[in-house]
Amino acid sequence: MVHALREAWRVLKPHGSLLDLRPLTDFSPVQVTGGEGVWAAGQLEALPASFADDAASADALDEAGRRGWFTQERAGTFHILYEWSTLESMKAYIAERWEGFLVLPDDVFAEVQRRWAAAAPPRHVRVRVTMHIARWRSE
Repeated sequence: MVHALREAWRVLKPHGSLLDLRPLTDFSPVQVTGGEGVWAAGQLEALPASFADDAASADALDEAGRRGWFTQERAGTFHILYEWSTLESMKAYIAERWEGFLVLPDDVFAEVQRRWAAAAPPRHVRVRVTMHIARWRSE
């Protein structure tokens, strides 16, 4: 990753911007919505690969900073809500798109099903993912 950051630094004009945008998978709550209500059903389980990737990204950016290629200007977080109108589409999306990083535990899915059955239409199931965002300036 440090090599890729060096290439980014090489092609950016002086004082150009590099955007660090990645999901933070340590807390991804699952909720069921219906009618006027929102009910917690648990959270997705982050797999070790997601933590390793996040740590590697942070380490590479820190190294690029130590080498004088980039200076971090600001950082923060924001949330993305993924929402599905069927339980099957949620389960398929998580299995296909987040394979190796996040999983839907069986007990959480059972709670989603229970909450779904009790919720008034229109019903949705959603997952909140926290995103890390930072802007780095090239030197």
